[in-house]
Amino acid sequence: MNRRQIMMAGAALAAYGSVGGRLLGASPALAAEEIFEDDRILGDEAAPVTIIEYASLTCPHCAAFHGGTLPQLKKTWIEEGRARLVYRDYPLDRVALTGSMIAHCFEQDQAYFAFLEMLYAQQREWALAESPVEELAKRAKLGGIDRDRFNACLQDEEKLNRILEKAKDGQDSYKVSSTPSLVIGGELYSGNRSFEELERILEEVEGRS
Repeated sequence: MNRRQIMMAGAALAAYGSVGGRLLGASPALAAEEIFEDDRILGDEAAPVTIIEYASLTCPHCAAFHGGTLPQLKKTWIEEGRARLVYRDYPLDRVALTGSMIAHCFEQDQAYFAFLEMLYAQQREWALAESPVEELAKRAKLGGIDRDRFNACLQDEEKLNRILEKAKDGQDSYKVSSTPSLVIGGELYSGNRSFEELERILEEVEGRS
């Protein structure tokens, strides 16, 4: 990451508390049932239950959720069409923000989520590396993102601001303050909850839908 990119990312994180987000076509009362037009969605968009996940790519608890709990949720809820997962970035540091910007280089949701899962599975290898940017570039290349496009994604100020807007909306709408945080039925559930606990919550919300 060059000096301009470092300054841009640092300024954006510093502005975290002053950037606002807006749900498209939703009132505050309906916020739990609406999504942003540019949200990344895993599963059937018409699924009756929505899980909104706020996560940071450098968060070990988020990696544990993606490696342990989420595969079970996919099998029994998402792949069965009972729930959809809406993933929203909540970067806790500059490295996570950089990873989020590169992930959004992937336009198709399928490729986007595949890249996320790779980053979570290999979190320690890239996030704690001497040069996380170089490690991200290697992994992006495997997904078809060449270095020119990689660099362009890092320079995309609109993308950067949008990531932070949606994170700020999570603070304002749901009181998100840590990762991972899940919003289910309008209620916030923080921490890496067990599959069994989440299933009880999901069944209750499903019964009301």
